[in-house]
Amino acid sequence: MITLNTKLIKRKKYIIFTGIFLLFGILLALFIMMELNLIVIGQTLIVITMFIPFIFQKRFQKHFVNPAILNFFDDYFSIDILDRNDNDITQRKDVIQYNEIKSFRVFDSSKDTSALLSIYLRSGDKLTYNFVEQEIIKGKTEINEVIFTVINNYNSRNSGDKIKLVPNFFASKTGRICIILLSFLIVISVIIQIIYKPKTIPFSVIPGLTLYLIIIIQARQDRQMMERLK
Repeated sequence: MITLNTKLIKRKKYIIFTGIFLLFGILLALFIMMELNLIVIGQTLIVITMFIPFIFQKRFQKHFVNPAILNFFDDYFSIDILDRNDNDITQRKDVIQYNEIKSFRVFDSSKDTSALLSIYLRSGDKLTYNFVEQEIIKGKTEINEVIFTVINNYNSRNSGDKIKLVPNFFASKTGRICIILLSFLIVISVIIQIIYKPKTIPFSVIPGLTLYLIIIIQARQDRQMMERLK
């Protein structure tokens, strides 16, 4: 048996909360710029508002995170979702038999130590778990490392239907096409700016290239993940 102590986040509620915060901050900044005519202060407030959720990410996530215990056995695994304020109280317990799983998808964020696990059951149901503050094992989050280990073990023992890995977007054919198109658009954008507005390059091209680099790193990570399932 493998036991994993981890943390789960209620992703949808967290996204809604963060969206409301960003909307309020931007509306306040627009009011300051338009009604009070304080342009610089308003622009500064917008920048601060956009960065606060990332700088204070743990504080923002605090009220949406629950401790969880994952137990992996030979034929099934269980997820005990604990109460946020009292770890002795179990809010929910999910038990998943390996022979009920048709396929799964694991996503490791390239920005932090969060991870997503989606399980597609043969019944047609889908279970999704969002993990945060994961330990890193061999360059992968702990949930990623353990899931691949137990499913590879199950597939090697089972002579019937194997559990398949669903590719993440950037490891799929569509994702690779999008990366090629994005590369083409970035090159065209740089050429146009060099010709017509070279002074704006630091403000537009650098953020774009940063985002592109993040996408490339994520795509490489997704492709490596596809190679791990035996």
